Amino acid sequence: MLRARLFASLVILMLVGLSCDIPGQTVNTVAVIPSPALAGIDMPKDGDILPLAPYEIVFHGSDLAEVMQLELAINGVPIVIQMNPTQGTGFVIMRYLWTPLAAGTYLIQTRAQNQFGEWGPYSYITVTVEPSLESDQASPINTVEPLKVLATPYPTPTSGTISLYGDGVFSSVVKSDDWFYYGAGSCQPREVDFSVTIYKFYPIEYVFMFVRLDDKEGSGMTIWNDGKPMKETGSGSYITTIILSDIPDYSSFNSAWLWYQFVIQKTDGGFIRSKVYTDIALYKCR
Repeated sequence: MLRARLFASLVILMLVGLSCDIPGQTVNTVAVIPSPALAGIDMPKDGDILPLAPYEIVFHGSDLAEVMQLELAINGVPIVIQMNPTQGTGFVIMRYLWTPLAAGTYLIQTRAQNQFGEWGPYSYITVTVEPSLESDQASPINTVEPLKVLATPYPTPTSGTISLYGDGVFSSVVKSDDWFYYGAGSCQPREVDFSVTIYKFYPIEYVFMFVRLDDKEGSGMTIWNDGKPMKETGSGSYITTIILSDIPDYSSFNSAWLWYQFVIQKTDGGFIRSKVYTDIALYKCR
C-alpha cells in the first residue's frame, strides 16, 4: 500500500514538472502590438458645398495610448503637421483655417501618429467649392484660435503614401553624384550638390532639405537632421550642398542609402513636402 502511494506521488511530481516545461509554451511573453492611431474630419462633412472663402476645418485624432501629431492634407499635399499640444493624451481636436485657392472639388485628408512614430490610415472627405454661394450659406467660422503649425517642419515619410507628397509642385531634382564617401582614405567626393525647381503655386518662405541614412545591411537608420535651409537662385530654383556633418551619425554604417526630402514652408505657415528620395549611397573609404 505504501509502495503504491509513493508511486502515485512520483507520478504527480513528474506531471507538475512537465507542465512547467511544455515545448512551445511561452510564459509571460505577451507581445504588445501597437494599434494604429485613427483620425477623422468633423467639419466640413463629406459632400458639403462650400463658398470660395476661408473655412475652418475641424479634425481629430485618437489612439489607445497617445496621439503624437496630426497631419492635414489637401488634394494629397500635406499643408499642416501639428504636434499634440497636450502630451500623453489619446484624443485631440485641432482646427485649421483653410482658404481655397479656386472653385472646384477638393480632397481633404487627415491621419494621426501614435507614440511609436507610426502613422495610421488616412481619413478623407470630398467637398466642392463654388464661388456662386452667398456668404450667409457658409458654415460659420468658429472663434477658436486657428491651428498653429510647427516652427521646424520635420518630415515624416511613410512607405505607401510618400508618392502623394508635393505632386505637381516639385518639378525637378538634380544631384551632382550618385555616391560619396567618409573615412580616413582619399576617396572622393565627400559631398553632394543638390538643386530643386519648384512651381510656385504658393508663396514660399523657406525651402529645407532633410537627410538621414538607411543601412544597406538592414541594421537600422539614423535620425533625420534638423533641416538645412536651401538658397534661392531665381526662377523657382533652390540649391544646397550636403556635407558629412549635415548627416546625423554619418559614420554608423559601412554602406548606406542617403534618404533625402525637400520641404517648403509657406508664408502662411503651412508645409509642402517632396517624396523621399533614396538613390544616393554613402560608403566608408578604407
